[in-house]
Amino acid sequence: TLAFCCEMDDDVQGSPSLSAVSHVVHVNNAYLLAHAGSTPELQRTLLLDAIERRQSGKACGALQYFAFFETGHALVDVLLNCIGIFSEKKLARLVHYHLTSIGSQHGTLGVISFMKSKDMLTLLLRDANQRKELGRRLVAILNTAIMCPQDTGLETLSSEALSTLLKGQVALLDNKGERGKTIKRGGIFSKATDGTKERDLILWAVLYAYRLRFSSLGSIMPEIVTSMRRGPPLAARHAAAMIAAHVTDTSFSSSSSTDILSSLRMTLPHIGQSEGIILTDPLARIYYIRMCAQLARIGMTTPGGMVGGEDFYQFVCQALTDSNQRVQFEAMDALSRFEWARLARSNVHPIPGMCGQAEGIFTSVDEPLLIAEVVVRHIKVALDSPSWPVVHTACRIASSLAKTYTRHYYKDGGWAAPESVQAFDHSTEKEHAAIHQDNKNHPLHELFALLKRHLSPSTPPSVRTQALCSLLWLALPYASSHPLHHQGTLSWVATAAATLAAPMDELLPAHHLALLWEQILQYVTLTPVFSSCALSLVHEWVMHAPEVLTSTQLHGMWNVVAGYGPWGREMLLTHLYMILDACSYPSHHMTYLRLQNEVYAFLGENANLIANEFPGRYETSDPLAQAGVSPCLYSILARLQHGASLAAWDTMVECVDALAKIAFRSSYAVQRMIAKFFKELLAQRSTELYTHVLPLSTLLEQIDNARQIFLDLIDKQAGVLHEGQLRGLYMEHERLRVMVELFCTLPRGFCCITPKAQPYLRDYWSRFE
Repeated sequence: TLAFCCEMDDDVQGSPSLSAVSHVVHVNNAYLLAHAGSTPELQRTLLLDAIERRQSGKACGALQYFAFFETGHALVDVLLNCIGIFSEKKLARLVHYHLTSIGSQHGTLGVISFMKSKDMLTLLLRDANQRKELGRRLVAILNTAIMCPQDTGLETLSSEALSTLLKGQVALLDNKGERGKTIKRGGIFSKATDGTKERDLILWAVLYAYRLRFSSLGSIMPEIVTSMRRGPPLAARHAAAMIAAHVTDTSFSSSSSTDILSSLRMTLPHIGQSEGIILTDPLARIYYIRMCAQLARIGMTTPGGMVGGEDFYQFVCQALTDSNQRVQFEAMDALSRFEWARLARSNVHPIPGMCGQAEGIFTSVDEPLLIAEVVVRHIKVALDSPSWPVVHTACRIASSLAKTYTRHYYKDGGWAAPESVQAFDHSTEKEHAAIHQDNKNHPLHELFALLKRHLSPSTPPSVRTQALCSLLWLALPYASSHPLHHQGTLSWVATAAATLAAPMDELLPAHHLALLWEQILQYVTLTPVFSSCALSLVHEWVMHAPEVLTSTQLHGMWNVVAGYGPWGREMLLTHLYMILDACSYPSHHMTYLRLQNEVYAFLGENANLIANEFPGRYETSDPLAQAGVSPCLYSILARLQHGASLAAWDTMVECVDALAKIAFRSSYAVQRMIAKFFKELLAQRSTELYTHVLPLSTLLEQIDNARQIFLDLIDKQAGVLHEGQLRGLYMEHERLRVMVELFCTLPRGFCCITPKAQPYLRDYWSRFE
């Protein structure tokens, strides 16, 4: 599309309407414009002339021509004049089309004055209430919600008008005699029509307009509930969607909405019976299930429970017997968000008094059924479906339910991390027997074989990814054994590794691998002992598909494992060294160079945590603490020093930055070791890192000088500093802290000079609190 602003002719420059139109005409399609056989200036003149002469045919032609353009807010006056002057349906459709187009343009309505907006709203509401043509009324109602700017006065006016129209239409739902009347239009070719259809369409339009514009239902909630209960299918769909959105709102509370909850509870088929609703539209039933699930969850979190909370939960369970598969999936997805302890003891009860229309929607249940049995039966049927979207949804639901079960199985924070990797080297026969027994007791164990069938290369990538995610949550370690001893876990790791090592034409796309990575990260967060398996998969990822890995994914996984104590940090450090060794291979050189830099950056940020290195470690009198740098930190420093000396230039910069971060956050012994290394780099005048290393080395020397001055002052003053010395110490510390934070972040209250100065600084800070 080309932007085109038309210039006005000399003979029409005095017309304010033409001036307004000329600033809002933009070419929307240059090809159509070239074949239109006219010009924008001529059509503007024809439109204004047609409005002045009350010629609807010429006005229609001009408005059709303007469909090639993007009309702006200044054309609203002309369009509103057309609504007030002409009554033809064809012209009204064109006017409402342009009004809708203007309403969809971002920011154009903000410059419309309040009076002009009020006039526009008045004309639209008059069309919605007084016109006899059904189509024109429907479009006017929708434009009332779309066009009106976000103004408090207009918001109130349009809300009151729509609510009045809604209450009038809902009142007709109870008047059976009025609904059965026919409507006879004037004209030779008109015929009598059923008035019920017209009123149903108007009710749908009002509900849809209200749903588009207003988030707060306010005083019209009874009318919306009545529309859902007795309205036509489309109106019931929008009413159910509005109620579901209302109860999902954070401001909704059960204590302040007792009347609403009571009226909604009576709509349940197994509670209201004769007053209960049976929604024939599948989408309406989906919204209704979301409403019931949200109310059931609110009932679980409400102190003392919520009246009717268990009834709403039971209807979600009964929705598993729905004849529509999409509704069944919605019910299973809603149930997966509840705790497994509640799902395990819940049954699907029959709906009492189910007859007539309900028999075609719900499958009859003679006796209560376990939820797990019903869910497994539905998923098995869906996994055998020839439709890939159905199989994809079934895999996603299976993954969600298995995740819920895993959360229940690993309650209280999951497995406790051992002290070392060697703690899991042995498993007894008793543990293997418990594994085999628990495998068969898994509520979803029948889905293993069916899900494995969808891992072949001929399966669509999205289905393969969802099947892998489902098997991950199903292949959890059982009993009290380590996951490496469980056959299901080993099988899944081998399958995932084979998927990563597949040929390029069979490899999963990057966004599907990202989804698989996210599920693995969630599993590692929930089950710490799976970390070793996850890190082995990361290594396979680096070896076979390094180009799909991002820094966010890698750092997210490594940060989770680093938080699992000495066992996790020891395993993580070994894993990082394996990646550095793998990145030395000649293939995928640029990708491996990027991953190598990511490892060095992570070591710079987390080396102190991995090695348990803190500033005051060697400041104590403990002889073991004064022995020197820990072997763990020493190996990290050796890797970084090697990278800063012999690697590519950007890797050298990354290693120097990592060493500086470690020095600023570590003890005096580590600072001196890194400062010595920086001096050696500076001694090599030919190095490309001279300008990068010099400010870091200078800052370390300034920190060392400040430390020596403070220690000498403490020895001379016998540990007592007067006001001027404390102020000087504070100013020097703040200056050094600002300089250090240019390179890395420091914890709150961190002392850059020495831990011995911390009490003096704290005493000085306390005087100003």
